[in-house]
Amino acid sequence: MWKKYKTTLILTTLISLFPMVIGLLLWNRMPDTIATHFGTNNVPNGWSSKTMAVIGIPLFLAALQIFTAVLTFSDPKRQNIGPKMIRLVLWIIPVTSLIVCCSIYANAVGIAVDIGFVSNGIVGLLFILIGNYMPKCKQNYTTGIKVPWTLHSQENWNRT
Repeated sequence: MWKKYKTTLILTTLISLFPMVIGLLLWNRMPDTIATHFGTNNVPNGWSSKTMAVIGIPLFLAALQIFTAVLTFSDPKRQNIGPKMIRLVLWIIPVTSLIVCCSIYANAVGIAVDIGFVSNGIVGLLFILIGNYMPKCKQNYTTGIKVPWTLHSQENWNRT
């Protein structure tokens, strides 16, 4: 299964790192301290250095992307994970990386971004996508409700 998605994993990891390129292009326009966490009222309540915001966050997300893929592909019941769900798992982090990092950079250079709207939109879209694919998932250790009684009973898995 790993070989089938190798190209997709490489592409999605590179997309997770792409905000680093954008951040480096905007490097001189950004302040030394960048707001990277926002409260519910769009007021920044957490800051990072420019280096951490531009290089650290994309590197962390790329590492998380690889970690997620390794866990997905090492699932003993991986044959039960449909190709659409695997693609969803592989694309969630890169798309989120692009949107979140670009929103942080835009805010840092003075472009007004409604961070609450962006984050709520990401979460809403994620719930729609997951809600669409979860009922179609077969028993596995990566996606779904992974408690002992659902993993040991097909009937319980389907009802959950």
